Amino acid sequence: VINSLEKCFEECSDRALSRYDVIDSEQISKITVCTFCYFLFDYHLKDDEINLLYVASLEWRKEIAMKAQGSMVIKIKAIETILNIIKLNENVYGIFDDKWNLPEYYSVIMQPFIISPMINISDIMVNLQVLFENGKLNKSQIIDNNIINRIIFTAHPFPILERYDPVTSTQYFIPLDTLSNYELYNYKYKNLVFGTGERKCSGQKYAYIILKLFIKLYHDNNERIR
Repeated sequence: VINSLEKCFEECSDRALSRYDVIDSEQISKITVCTFCYFLFDYHLKDDEINLLYVASLEWRKEIAMKAQGSMVIKIKAIETILNIIKLNENVYGIFDDKWNLPEYYSVIMQPFIISPMINISDIMVNLQVLFENGKLNKSQIIDNNIINRIIFTAHPFPILERYDPVTSTQYFIPLDTLSNYELYNYKYKNLVFGTGERKCSGQKYAYIILKLFIKLYHDNNERIR
């Protein structure tokens, strides 16, 4: 990694602020994907690439929310875009070489660093504004990981944690968006914000960093972000 995540975010958010009067959920998603592509690949996304990846994230949203089937054509174009960017960076490409073309390899990048952040970061920031406007979060509070956990849990982007027990052949669901309301589980909530076990989000460390940067951006440009 050549640049720090903070430096990448600053450059990408400054670009957006110079071009748009309002930073809404769409722009938050686009700033997010630009930041991670710059951070991971030392690559500045072109406008058409940004728009394609954003539209693709909407197609994945449909399926995650079980509202509709996402366009396979658009999703494949998004995957091909990221693969082409990977191939431009010798250091990154050299990790897996041609294996990057296989789903189990490109998913290492696509899921935790491209698609999930584009969807989840914007959702979390929308909820942040709701909490501020409803007085449930004080703007003078120091934003640390615990505060971010609270923000996420009050409207979790993935409100249900699904797991399967092979011993009993049972599929079970844990409601993350209400779990913290129960005293028995409240002290453990921070361990479930990003999932748990083998399927735990691998981008957790970076999520905390970029959310803190977005919250600072929100405070500094409150009249422009909605």
